[in-house]
Amino acid sequence: MWVRPKVKCTIHPGNRGAGLPDGGLFTDDQLRVGGDDPLRGIIPARGVIEAKGTSEEAENPANCSQAAQYWERYRQVLETNYHDFLIAGSDSDGSLVSTCNSTLL
Repeated sequence: MWVRPKVKCTIHPGNRGAGLPDGGLFTDDQLRVGGDDPLRGIIPARGVIEAKGTSEEAENPANCSQAAQYWERYRQVLETNYHDFLIAGSDSDGSLVSTCNSTLL
């Protein structure tokens, strides 16, 4: 399955008002803007990534202030400790919903 439009990850995309996420998920058309700094002021359309250390837990944004700030700003957060992956998004009412998937290694 392919994601449409294409999504590209940029590491440390800059502070857009909620701190410095570890990654930003931009659609391909957002990166075609060009210029010296194509990401200046652009909000990642597909959310942000928060990577924790392997000894830390991937937490629900409702329980983690940093992830909660990211969710408030971007409405989509992928949080990982490289073992577990938590995805936080919004339901049809705009409320926080999240799901956690563990890898089977």
